[in-house]
Amino acid sequence: MKIYISLDWMQIGIGQEIKAKDVDSGSGYWRNNKEHRDKVRDLFLGVVKKHSGTAFVIIVDKQAHLDRYVSPIDPDKLSLQFLLERVQGFLVDQNSYAVCTFDKTSREKILLEHAEELIKHGSTVVYWSNFYGTFVEKNIELSRILEFHMQDSKNSLGLQIADFFARYTYSWQKKGKDPTYPGWVLIEESLYRRAGTINGYGYKEFPEGTIDEADDVGSF
Repeated sequence: MKIYISLDWMQIGIGQEIKAKDVDSGSGYWRNNKEHRDKVRDLFLGVVKKHSGTAFVIIVDKQAHLDRYVSPIDPDKLSLQFLLERVQGFLVDQNSYAVCTFDKTSREKILLEHAEELIKHGSTVVYWSNFYGTFVEKNIELSRILEFHMQDSKNSLGLQIADFFARYTYSWQKKGKDPTYPGWVLIEESLYRRAGTINGYGYKEFPEGTIDEADDVGSF
């Protein structure tokens, strides 16, 4: 069985993947087909909001992380931890549960083991508390994430959509967080919010950073 997103000039479906990197950079076919390039970008980035979905974006600045900490945590593990914490918070709010699927990677074994540990033992976070005037440590149970799988993105439209979110967020950040960067508005309007705030919820940047439109930084 094949599942397709249909356009008037092509079909995108299982077994036929369009790489976000190629669309974003305008390489190959996309170099001389700007209309098609814009249409595919907006299709992938707009589908979450269109179908009442919710998105999360995690940015880990690897170089800043390495420069700041004597014993930096593996950035891939760190981004996975931040993401699962936020998915858990969303699921608690929605009184729901989830099965998570991630794109296959050469580090699959390491990330699967890390996810298993997080789901089994929870995620320990340390944060500054203005109320107590000191750092506070707490454990976040990831009890609403039932399973964790990895799959080849060419067989999953969901993973292809996630690839577009990741790539265009990366480019937006590299361009100095230019709010006019193509596709960013579609990403931003899809991000999870609490009381209208994105930072710390649908958006997490590490080392700490914020989106200018939100004044307060929240966290799970």
